[in-house]
Amino acid sequence: MLIAELIAPREMRLVEQEIDDPGPGEVQVRVKAVGICGSDLHSYSEGGIGDMACQYPMVLGHEPSGTVVKTGAGVTGWSPGDRAALEPALYCYHCEFCRTGHHNVCADIRFLSNSGTRASSASS
Repeated sequence: MLIAELIAPREMRLVEQEIDDPGPGEVQVRVKAVGICGSDLHSYSEGGIGDMACQYPMVLGHEPSGTVVKTGAGVTGWSPGDRAALEPALYCYHCEFCRTGHHNVCADIRFLSNSGTRASSASS
């Protein structure tokens, strides 16, 4: 897979990277489009968002959509060729908010492509 990585403020590089097969409960999606939002622009131009500095290298764009390529063991409801839009938030599923169904205010929420998060698969 060809990846455009941000390696410093306003500095990108293209790298080739192997992709692992999806693990149990994961799907692999070939990204066709990705949204670029304000947090991506701050990361690119300023090297961080507020007081949260970028951890390089990182891939900008955490609002992807594309086509399912492979599914891992135990995945149901998804097949290669299905179109998918990925939820960019990575929830902990253990805090009080997650346990009560309020994932959007997860105490340990992270987002795809932020603070060193590099995901080649997404949980189903």
